Amino acid sequence: GRLSYDKGAAIVHTLRFLVNDDDTFFELLQQYQSDFADSTARLNDFKVIAESVSGMDFTAFFNEWYYGEGFPTYNLEWNKNNSQVFIEINQNTSMSGITPLFTNDLEIKINGTDGSSTTERFSINTNNQIVAFSFDGEVESIEVDPNNWIMNKAGTMTENNEVLSVIDNESK
Repeated sequence: GRLSYDKGAAIVHTLRFLVNDDDTFFELLQQYQSDFADSTARLNDFKVIAESVSGMDFTAFFNEWYYGEGFPTYNLEWNKNNSQVFIEINQNTSMSGITPLFTNDLEIKINGTDGSSTTERFSINTNNQIVAFSFDGEVESIEVDPNNWIMNKAGTMTENNEVLSVIDNESK
């Protein structure tokens, strides 16, 4: 049960986030229900329909989230320089020997001291990556996956002035 039933709904919810278009997501669910009404289907049948309707490749997604085990924990170190916020995202997984990396999109929300906020979406491709985006106000807090689209555990959020130096050194 722990590998499929317990996280089945969470996987479908995450798939909806990755499709990023409710009309397409609900179309693929309707297509799946229509094609397999009164019959038996396997995961690959669902995957084929999801890919066909959305035009996306979900091989890595199902390998990590369905066949794999565990979930990611995101630890962030960030720095703000002028109107740019630089965030180093470090991903650890709860079952790193089986699923060492979850490659998926991730939303990060920055909340300002003046009540302003912005949410940006990034593709996670490595266990350690740096992203940057514009934010004019003073940063009050940063949230990982603010809308709970993916099964994850938020780790530490630390302001670190060296995050900018890492980016500066990488661009030289």
